[in-house]
Amino acid sequence: MSKYFPIIFFLVFSFLLLGNIFWNSPVQSEDAHLASGVSHHQFWKFDLYRVNPPLVRIGVSFPVYCFGGYCADWTNYASYPLIRSEHRVGVEAMRANGQQSKVQICVARIFCMIFILLGGLCCYLLTCSISEKPSGILVLSLLFFSPYILGHGATIMPDVPSAAFAVISIYFFWRWLRSPEMSIAFTSGVILGLAELTKFTLLIFYPLFVLMWLIYRLPEKKTLTKKDWRQQFKQIAVMFIMSVVVINMCYLFEGTGKFLGSYRFQTTLFAGCKTLKEVPSGGGNRFEKTLFAYIPCRYRQISFKELTHNVLILNMVCRRIYVANGLNMVGGIIICMLF
Repeated sequence: MSKYFPIIFFLVFSFLLLGNIFWNSPVQSEDAHLASGVSHHQFWKFDLYRVNPPLVRIGVSFPVYCFGGYCADWTNYASYPLIRSEHRVGVEAMRANGQQSKVQICVARIFCMIFILLGGLCCYLLTCSISEKPSGILVLSLLFFSPYILGHGATIMPDVPSAAFAVISIYFFWRWLRSPEMSIAFTSGVILGLAELTKFTLLIFYPLFVLMWLIYRLPEKKTLTKKDWRQQFKQIAVMFIMSVVVINMCYLFEGTGKFLGSYRFQTTLFAGCKTLKEVPSGGGNRFEKTLFAYIPCRYRQISFKELTHNVLILNMVCRRIYVANGLNMVGGIIICMLF
């Protein structure tokens, strides 16, 4: 009977989540997320809701865009980074679609369930691979009956899907740690790129994965040869490169190769200011009058408002690590060169 427990948990969780999906009215920002996702499909542009990566919006809005008869008024559409026009576009779309808006958002919510169920599956498999099956069942019970998962998971917000992709990414990286093969590293890199496309707060995975790799291999340092270290280093490099390629592919390589000096930032770390009040209204760039300004970035163009939103944690960390202003600048260069 115990072998059916995971299936029972998945069925009960799906039933509870579907109940929340159909029972609850659209919440704040869901209309903006849906309208932004439809704009990605229709215009192949990522101006709306640029403070978050687009993967979840692209996924949940796909059935609505293709089959839902979605009507939108793009009069308020603005590509200027400082203007958050997605909220006005979302409100106008709700008015244009009327009662059909509730159905469209419910359809988008159901598609968002796919991310959560995949995350739950990988969470179960990861726990079982580390411990035993009862531990996996315990993890499923904690995950699927969490009020936060049942509440936020019944919306099209990217928070729960990003947590799910974080677990999926960790699971595939764990598989690579146990069996360091190029094919697994390649797959792990693709999953890591998809995870970054849900929320860029998962940028912490890049240094974290390196640290996990070193700690995991530390007990084997006497048995591993230099050839083994070089081979695994190449594989983790391929993993990271693949993740960056996946991110750029999702953004259609928009702004890839743009020089570092041409970006405009509003974070103190990258703008070169001591406080946010000193940052110019149009953004600043501490690298534009240095040789580093001519470094081509391997990452898509991010608006300074998006960067302010998503790199806040990195900024805070660097402020505590790099004491002197010169070292702080070096930290900013390293972060920018990575992406």
